[in-house]
Amino acid sequence: MDRFEFTDYLNGFGSTAVLGAWYNSDYHNLVVQLVGGNYYGYTEVPPGTWNEFVNSSSLGSFYTREIKKHYRPFTVDYDVELVERQPAPEPEPVAVTNSTIKIRATVSGTIEYTVPQGQSREKAIEDLNLWLSKTVTDGELKIKEIVESFD
Repeated sequence: MDRFEFTDYLNGFGSTAVLGAWYNSDYHNLVVQLVGGNYYGYTEVPPGTWNEFVNSSSLGSFYTREIKKHYRPFTVDYDVELVERQPAPEPEPVAVTNSTIKIRATVSGTIEYTVPQGQSREKAIEDLNLWLSKTVTDGELKIKEIVESFD
């Protein structure tokens, strides 16, 4: 039995051709069930096409004109299991304590540091490196120069 996880569903109520459609927005796959009961799958269906399909005045005409002839089909078993994808569970809250944790990171970007009035660039670099030496324990991160300053 095939299993198809979908993120969006279209009830074909009122359509003389389409009973339902299921769309997976993560993989851009679409499964359409026609009135005869058969399921048809299509890959690489963009979200815009899915939205146009959902909002079309005739599901059957749109399916025939815009989906059936334009997207690569895949085989869907007659007893396909259509399952709504469940959202990822919320992470458990983390209690904040006064303990030290180690974080291994690659840093790229800017460190903003307000230089006290009258302090030289050299002293600012020295202070930052002192702070970093106390903070970074498994490796080394040093400020070599100040590339930009705002007065």
